[in-house]
Amino acid sequence: MKKINILLFFLSALFMFSACSKDEDKVYLLTAENATAPTVNVEGASNIVVSEEIMNTFPAILNWSRANFGKDIVVEYILEMDTTESFATAKSTSLGNTVFSRALSTSELNTWAMGFGGYDSETNEVFETFLNMRILATPRLESSTVVNKPDTLYSNTVSFMVLPYVAEVPFKDVIYLTGSLISGVDEWNNDANGIGKGLQILFADDSKIDNKKYTYTGSFKANAEFKMPIAAGKWDPCWGKGTAAGSLVLENNSANVTGPSTAGVYTLSIDLDAETYSFAAYTGATTSHTFIGIVGDATAGGWDTDTELTQVSPHIWVATSADLIPGKLKFRADKGWDINWGGESVNMPFGKGSQGGSDLEITKAGNYLVALNDLTGHYVIILREKLPQ
Repeated sequence: MKKINILLFFLSALFMFSACSKDEDKVYLLTAENATAPTVNVEGASNIVVSEEIMNTFPAILNWSRANFGKDIVVEYILEMDTTESFATAKSTSLGNTVFSRALSTSELNTWAMGFGGYDSETNEVFETFLNMRILATPRLESSTVVNKPDTLYSNTVSFMVLPYVAEVPFKDVIYLTGSLISGVDEWNNDANGIGKGLQILFADDSKIDNKKYTYTGSFKANAEFKMPIAAGKWDPCWGKGTAAGSLVLENNSANVTGPSTAGVYTLSIDLDAETYSFAAYTGATTSHTFIGIVGDATAGGWDTDTELTQVSPHIWVATSADLIPGKLKFRADKGWDINWGGESVNMPFGKGSQGGSDLEITKAGNYLVALNDLTGHYVIILREKLPQ
């Protein structure tokens, strides 16, 4: 009997020890109401206008405090972002469990903003995008050891305004026009210094790379000849007269094209896909202006002082070297707003402006060639470094 009692005593003690050990293995966490969520603060900029120059920089740093669940446990931190305050369409990325700071690169901010609707691929437009961000803290423990695992904790929300940047979109080729055709300009000037003067640039309705149509309306001499070089300072190859009437050919030593037999104002239409050209008498109004300039915060004079264009041929106005900065501009006549031309920035560097049209946006600082045809509203606004030569 004594042996049985001793055995029962040892079994009871073993059971109690085992129960205590299991209790010690259990983890009791604070409830969500009592736990402490991370607090986020931003070091650096919260308004970021992305540009090519700052693409590889880190304009802001997120810092957050450690979440407190009442125990020293493993906690995974997750960065969540959305354009809505409710984070209903949020995207997230894991930050691990040992870091409490995250540098935000301009490149990823640009990607996130574009992904949340900050870029329209149809129009190539970008839009200010407000990104809300917060940190999620989630305990990472074996579920069998957690007695009261609380829900994920959410930090405060911080916001960024990001204006995305899109790398330059390829545009159609620049095609020059020179010869004895155009009134008032140097004849047969194919030198780079003659760009915009004796070496004119053909206009176009838009800059789409798959649209090979060009146009030039101007005052033409009778029975004059011309060619269309593809690079300044080079005659070969060059667009010239083809074998069939109205046809063009791109080759070395191409023949000169002959213009209308009567002097006057004509529209020259070029289709390089079809390799054709044609002339049509211009029948619209031929109002003359004494002054045309560009004005806007993209120009040196702002919205108050015009940057003057030179009339190199009747109705053809050119600034061969205009320093522009990111901003907006318009063309206007006689330093007033009664006659002004705007257009669609997506069409740059080629486009067709209209009376009272939208401001044209310059996205990159640099030295530009600017040209306007005041008869048709066609314009060219192109960085000189992009001119083929």
